[in-house]
Amino acid sequence: MPAGIYRTVDGGANWLPLNNGLPATLKPTQIVVAPQDSNIVYAGANASGLAPFSAAGVYKSTDGGDHWTQVFQENVMAIAVDPADANIVYAGTWNTNGFFRSLDGGATWTQFSLGLPVQPGITAIALDPANPRHVLIGSSSGVYEATFAIHRSTGRCSRRQQTRRGCRSARRRSAPFIRSCCTSPA
Repeated sequence: MPAGIYRTVDGGANWLPLNNGLPATLKPTQIVVAPQDSNIVYAGANASGLAPFSAAGVYKSTDGGDHWTQVFQENVMAIAVDPADANIVYAGTWNTNGFFRSLDGGATWTQFSLGLPVQPGITAIALDPANPRHVLIGSSSGVYEATFAIHRSTGRCSRRQQTRRGCRSARRRSAPFIRSCCTSPA
């Protein structure tokens, strides 16, 4: 079976390709279904092997995976969707520009790299279940966190807050955090 995105409706006995709008060389890295609307699906993809950089990025489907549109072009390895708002999407790149967020379902993206290494190697993004604005970022160089402020009138982080109130902040967690959640005691 060639690389791509597939769906089964019979418990895995048969798999159907979901390739309408996806490049033939797609190398998917992660697929996330919006918790509040299963028709909204985001897929991350990277450029590797035969896949050119133009195929890398975030793809979005609003019909459960039947049709796809590329909404972001970067070498994406990890994505996450806010559990309460499918328009808030996070993307992490392996070897390009780092960590990004969209507040409008992928139409526009903002880079947040303050505090991250130049090529962070992001492989995982997790949202705190108690506060989805608190984001944990797993990378090849450690675990980082970012907390995004909420704009009072819209519930989203304003441009001013992004630059003056720490929405862009990302700081490396101390070693005890990594030990307590990710490794067994010696």
